[in-house]
Amino acid sequence: MSEPISLETLGSEKGVFGAVQWASDSAVNSSIKPPRMTAYTGFKMKERAIRLMKTADALALASAAIMHLETDHRPEFRTTEFPVDSLVIHGQKYSLLTSFNHVAALLDNSLDYDIKDLSLKISLVAP
Repeated sequence: MSEPISLETLGSEKGVFGAVQWASDSAVNSSIKPPRMTAYTGFKMKERAIRLMKTADALALASAAIMHLETDHRPEFRTTEFPVDSLVIHGQKYSLLTSFNHVAALLDNSLDYDIKDLSLKISLVAP
C-alpha cells in the first residue's frame, strides 16, 4: 500500500502548475453549500485556486451522480460502485486532474508528465 503524501509534495511533481485541497460537510451539502478551501500550493493568487476548486468539485459531484445512476441501472455491478480513481479534463495549455478526496491539480501541458503516476499521487494526498 502506498503512503499518504502532502499537497505540497503533489504540487512539486513534474507538470503540476498548482494544486488545491478542500472540504465540504457532505456530498449532499456540497451541492447546496460551496466547498471550503483548506490548502493550496503553486498559485500566485488565492482566487485562481478557488476557481480550480469550484470547477473540480462540480466535476466530481456530477461524475459521482452518473456512477450512482449506472449502479442503480445495472445492480450486478454494485461491487464496483466507484471504479474511478481520478478525473481529467484535457485542454490545449492546461489540464485539470481531480479525485474524490477533494484534491485537484492544474497540469501544465507544455511539460511531459506521467498522468497515471499523478492520478495515483492525487489520490494519496492526506486530508
